[in-house]
Amino acid sequence: MIVVGLDLSLRSTGCVRLSGSWGADWRKIDYCVVEGGSLNKVATLNQQTVRLQYIAETIEAWIRNHRADVVALESLDLHGWTVVARGLAELHGVVRAQLLHLDVPMVQYRASEVRKTLLGKVPRRGAKDAVHNFITSAGAPWDCNDVSDAFAVANHHLSMCGHVAVTRSVEVSE
Repeated sequence: MIVVGLDLSLRSTGCVRLSGSWGADWRKIDYCVVEGGSLNKVATLNQQTVRLQYIAETIEAWIRNHRADVVALESLDLHGWTVVARGLAELHGVVRAQLLHLDVPMVQYRASEVRKTLLGKVPRRGAKDAVHNFITSAGAPWDCNDVSDAFAVANHHLSMCGHVAVTRSVEVSE
């Protein structure tokens, strides 16, 4: 089973390709970051849409090239941020629409359950950094929180399908 994990973001989306048989060999993981750039507060609707389209099309091409069996997304958590929330909600919708063209099943998981699979006990503050620090200390070759979150959601999906997943209780060796 090939899972692509996505941590969708308007500025920096993390993408990870993870096989159910990766065997804790970090060299077998492919990943990328899709930079959406930043727009000022007075960006036109066209500028915002062009950015959404660029991110979605880049992700679609990356997934097509990696022949995913399933795409695992972190569900949308708005944290009460209305301006950012609208953009993230639009991005989720556009990416899911693009994924329909690929005919790849999609699943969504809450960030809290994804992090719990990986860390066991999730800290109240700094959970995103805790995930990244744990994954990189286990041998991940990247230095990007968004890629670590994408790995975490793909890893969680593999665990839900009965594959061995990276957790605090599983030894990870190179």
